Amino acid sequence: MKVDIISSERQLFSDEVDLIMVPGVEGYLGILPHHAALVTEIKSGAITVRKDGQDTSFEVSGGFVEVIGNSVTVLADE
Repeated sequence: MKVDIISSERQLFSDEVDLIMVPGVEGYLGILPHHAALVTEIKSGAITVRKDGQDTSFEVSGGFVEVIGNSVTVLADE
């Protein structure tokens, strides 16, 4: 699935991934390809993306995540 992580100042990440984990308000949320449509707030913590078995993490202080089709957009506060 296509993942874009964007802050107000720059694009932090843009690539096809196997999994993204975001710090939701009620705990971590794992999003896999073909996830149901979703818009939710995220809290301070680490966003982790997994591609080909390799994890990459980004620290954020909050924001929102939107899932539409096979695309995930994170609007992050750094």
